Amino acid sequence: MDFLVPHNLPPKEHTLATITGTFSIKNSIIIGASDDNLLDNSLDKTHIKNSAGIPLLTSKSIRGPIRHRALKILKTIGQESKAKEIVENLFGMVYEDDRKNKKGRIVTKDIPINGAESKQIQPRIKIDRFTGGTMNTALLNAQPLWHDKEEFELTFEIEDYEPREIAIMLLVMKDLMNEDLPIGGEKAIGRGVLTGTNLKVEKDENNFFELTVLKDGKIKIDEKGEFTYENNIKQWITDLPKN
Repeated sequence: MDFLVPHNLPPKEHTLATITGTFSIKNSIIIGASDDNLLDNSLDKTHIKNSAGIPLLTSKSIRGPIRHRALKILKTIGQESKAKEIVENLFGMVYEDDRKNKKGRIVTKDIPINGAESKQIQPRIKIDRFTGGTMNTALLNAQPLWHDKEEFELTFEIEDYEPREIAIMLLVMKDLMNEDLPIGGEKAIGRGVLTGTNLKVEKDENNFFELTVLKDGKIKIDEKGEFTYENNIKQWITDLPKN
């Protein structure tokens, strides 16, 4: 039997949009390592690293807050009934019952963070979760990443994107850039806040929108084709409550 039967069906075309933000750490960030081998006798918690010893911003630690904020935005603008469906179509879903899991169309990867200061250790006091007070003699030492000379990019790829999905992600990235969406652990003491300097969404060299925050605080915008702000992106964001 010949399985290589020729057919005349055209290959399915896929569209891909890439959203990239350039960030630094405002103060400190910690994504706790689960491998005890990364901890020495003096440490209770340290930031996760790859096999080469480079600190990482893991895709899992990124996707959780991004997904939650996208859901919150949609509910806030009046998309309460459709918010869950829209987010599940974009980010995927693992069901606890017998339903088939839904694969997400947004992709991100572990991000290496070079240049951050990682030697400073901060002693802390454990908090009793029941009373809210401190636990006597219960001390811990944490080794987060501290702001220094680091600069890194968060990149999201959306396959077969819809305009509303671009709009949602741009609003989420805006919150990240404006220090309103912390990443990682120990958010209650101010960790995980990022500062953004550049945001770009592109399909190809002829279709892109790029926003850069200059040193004087002014914003520079470059744009071309499908992702121009006035022609499309502004309208996509305006239409979010309606779609």
